[in-house]
Amino acid sequence: MAARDVSARPLLAPLPIEPRGLLGGKVSRLQKDALFEIEVSPLNGLTQQMLVDQPEVTKAAISETEKGAKLSIGLVEESALARVINLFTQKDVKVMNLNKREPTLEDVFVDLVGRSMAEEESNGSGE
Repeated sequence: MAARDVSARPLLAPLPIEPRGLLGGKVSRLQKDALFEIEVSPLNGLTQQMLVDQPEVTKAAISETEKGAKLSIGLVEESALARVINLFTQKDVKVMNLNKREPTLEDVFVDLVGRSMAEEESNGSGE
């Protein structure tokens, strides 16, 4: 019996599918978003809906704090931050702290599923 020469064949072939194709391009869109965490003074009537209504805002979340509020805002591009700050100025909301951050795995999960991991786990345990 003749021995087969397997040295010419690769042991592992690369996958023909790129990750973006598996997720419908959502990860690449999320990675392009400019994500900001902004701590502000009291909101003076500024609502989440007012932020979401801005054409440059891709997502917005507000949580009240002892000194005012913390906002998580996704923008189409960094330059849109000036228009959001202008909205704050119109409502007399002062920026106390501003941080730009990269999307986390949690951000990707929420973008794909529409709920956080904590919400997903609590829904799964209640069924």
